[in-house]
Amino acid sequence: MAKRMGDYYLVGNLVFFLIWISVLFVGIKATDNVSNLSMLLNIVVLALMLVFSLGLLRSMNSYYKFSSAAEKIEKTAGQLLLGQDIHDSDAMKIMFEYHLARANAPLLPSWLWKSMRDDLNNIWRQYRQQPV
Repeated sequence: MAKRMGDYYLVGNLVFFLIWISVLFVGIKATDNVSNLSMLLNIVVLALMLVFSLGLLRSMNSYYKFSSAAEKIEKTAGQLLLGQDIHDSDAMKIMFEYHLARANAPLLPSWLWKSMRDDLNNIWRQYRQQPV
């Protein structure tokens, strides 16, 4: 889910920057008055500042980091389950690693879970049917 949310942020940021660049170029070409050009550039700079002040790029990066950390932790847990001798300390370490990664990531919105609910439930059922 975090990867999908990161993908949404990526697409949103790309669309915003494409619109931003096109408004900038079209506005510069269409404007012949210096005061209008100055006002256009102020609006363009304010729009760019909005992206950074809302933390859209940082949120996108955080979602991708959490996704890769969770994937790595899942692989580690799977390897631990394949081993014969599982120690409590190893299981606790993996659990704490996941919770640290989860605590550093932004919250996943409920609308994302609701839109993916059926797929996630099917994946969970398939996962639970696999032999341990």
